[in-house]
Amino acid sequence: MRRYISVVALITAIIFFSASSIAMAASQQSSTQSAYIGKITNIKLNAEENVEQVIIFVDNYAEYRTLRLPSPDRIVVDLVGVKTSQVQQTINVSSKLIKNIRYAQFEEGTARVVIDTKQYLDFTVESRKNCVILHLKATNNKDQSASDKDKSGSGSSRSDEDLLDRGVVNRKDYFKLENMKLNYFGKGSVDEVHIKTEKYDSYKVYALSNPDRLVVDFYIDRISDSNKDYKFEVGNGLVKSIRYARFDSNIVRVVIDVSSAVKYKVQEEKDKLILKIDNPNFKNILYHNNGDRVYFTLAGAKLTEGTETLKKYYTGQFDDSGTKYTLTFPSKLADLKSGVIRVNDDLLDSVEIIKSNDSPNTSIIFNAKDKFHYEVFTRKETNETAITLLKPASKSDKLVVIDAGHGGHDPGAVYKSVREKDLNLDIALRLNKLLKEKNIKTYMIREDDSFVSLYERAYIANNLNASLFLSIHNNAMGNTSYGGTMTLCYPAASNSKGFTGQAFAQIVQENLIKKLGTVDRKVIDRPNLVVLKATKMPAALAEIAFITNDTDRNNLQNATFRQKAAQALCDAIIQSLEKMDNVSK
Repeated sequence: MRRYISVVALITAIIFFSASSIAMAASQQSSTQSAYIGKITNIKLNAEENVEQVIIFVDNYAEYRTLRLPSPDRIVVDLVGVKTSQVQQTINVSSKLIKNIRYAQFEEGTARVVIDTKQYLDFTVESRKNCVILHLKATNNKDQSASDKDKSGSGSSRSDEDLLDRGVVNRKDYFKLENMKLNYFGKGSVDEVHIKTEKYDSYKVYALSNPDRLVVDFYIDRISDSNKDYKFEVGNGLVKSIRYARFDSNIVRVVIDVSSAVKYKVQEEKDKLILKIDNPNFKNILYHNNGDRVYFTLAGAKLTEGTETLKKYYTGQFDDSGTKYTLTFPSKLADLKSGVIRVNDDLLDSVEIIKSNDSPNTSIIFNAKDKFHYEVFTRKETNETAITLLKPASKSDKLVVIDAGHGGHDPGAVYKSVREKDLNLDIALRLNKLLKEKNIKTYMIREDDSFVSLYERAYIANNLNASLFLSIHNNAMGNTSYGGTMTLCYPAASNSKGFTGQAFAQIVQENLIKKLGTVDRKVIDRPNLVVLKATKMPAALAEIAFITNDTDRNNLQNATFRQKAAQALCDAIIQSLEKMDNVSK
């Protein structure tokens, strides 16, 4: 079977937010309960004609903050120092002014209450010792009539209705703030703000400091009068919040509050303006978090060397908490510059890159929310270093590592446009789903079309303390009449005790033949395969079928066949875990 080495498709994926939603998901609790001094005990609604009260009962709180969000209209109350349910709770009230009330833990130390309203409402807040009361009232404020000079030069003004009757002004030509749509997308080191708006004459974008912010002014001929200010919070990333309002008679201003000085690029499309906001301080480092394998890639970096025995060109040190890890190396080995990557996902708060002018070294500081092992491996094939965050399993976890062979531009075997890497991944994903349904803990080496080095796969499994390692492949050879299924393993020593890779491979082979009905090509010892010889747990490599054989290839292109293969592998893993338990007793 041919194997090629690929270049990984670098994809950054970080937190996704949009202006039309509120982040109700709670941040992972990583500090003590001292962040909380109270909790929400009840929420009630008192409704009268055109006036309603929302009473948030809370036994204690440090402070409250309110903000208004548009599209759809809602009012948000953040209670600092307050704890509530991690899962969003909804109170269906359906009053004259309110649709419903939602609440949940917004972030550590802050509870968020969201009041979904049926229209734009005026509101005031009354703060008491054991509650916060919102007084909500329907407003009669509509777009005010625009004034315009009479063409006779008399200086008299007329309402929109008067001008409309005379055919001078069409109300539809007026720009309305409520029709603006803003969306935020966090994309690793680059954030995007999409501003979808009605027709404007021109725009201007500029940066201001103290505090840092980007300003976008839209110059518009006719703007409906409005005193409304719109604002939504984004989070703790590069973009903190976005707000907009009518600034002048012909200017609508959008202000993007950022956490530091930024560089930005403006892209104008037919119906929207896109601002791509970037932290200019660091480079050549990307964060990947779209599956089990969470890692950073450092382009052009060489921090290790070797295969079976790794030579390290870096030092690593944890702080006393075990959550802050500092990796230091000679600056000549990687050109990262300095800067901060604000991650704020379930694993990391941020990553700091420090390149000192007074030192020949660069340090990468991982500010994590938990304790992790950091697997550092330099991929010669792609001239980059990968730093993978791993949470080692306990023996009782019985973790199974699933390795979909090949990936990226390493297709594995290719025959008549069928690529091995695609088949491997499809079967691996199906297997992962089946095992999770059986409550078996798994770790996928890859869940997309990306590249991982061979020794890197083995080191990941070893540092995860995995109980079993299964690599999924498909075969090929010049003799197209040759087909069937085989399973490869590292040969067991004659004095081996316990459950071995050879025993695991035998169970895998038996289940595949039984379920697929393919030709039995037996279990074969392969002592030189990296993922079999370098892994410390029982490991097997399943060659499901031959893509060069017409019968096998037709089977592999059938989803039902691939599902059967996944089921056979699932059954084999369950049997093997049971046998391992029996051997250890």
